[in-house]
Amino acid sequence: MSFQTRRIVTGHDAAGKSTITSDEVVPSVPGRFDDRVARYDPWMTDSMPPALDGADPTKQPSITTPKPFGSIFRILEIPPDNDTTKHKTPTIDYYVILEGELYMTMDVGEVLCRTGDVIVQRSTNHGWDNRSGKPAVFAEVLFDAIGTPS
Repeated sequence: MSFQTRRIVTGHDAAGKSTITSDEVVPSVPGRFDDRVARYDPWMTDSMPPALDGADPTKQPSITTPKPFGSIFRILEIPPDNDTTKHKTPTIDYYVILEGELYMTMDVGEVLCRTGDVIVQRSTNHGWDNRSGKPAVFAEVLFDAIGTPS
């Protein structure tokens, strides 16, 4: 599976006027859970609060979880009949199901997530199971977090 995303980035010119600094179509890459899952990271930060200027952070090698005080904005496509390995990261994650449906499986129980659903995941062991027969696409923003998950 693979997809393309048009990424538009804004910034300021030398006179301080708002401008488009980047407008490009970027292909996804395989990975994250397995080679069938497609992923694209449109942006990431490495400080809180994040800097408004600086180089494009996506020109660096991709990382799985944010750096300390950082974040990652990610888009994933899970193919049909794919059950990802359960995993957890030391992050708080905001998800939006953009297309299709997925079961979010937990250690105890599962929930069907459909287009438009929003999930807040707080460093819990979870997996994604696409039983729909169609690709499912979701966006996630991972934030470095503090505390000890249970």
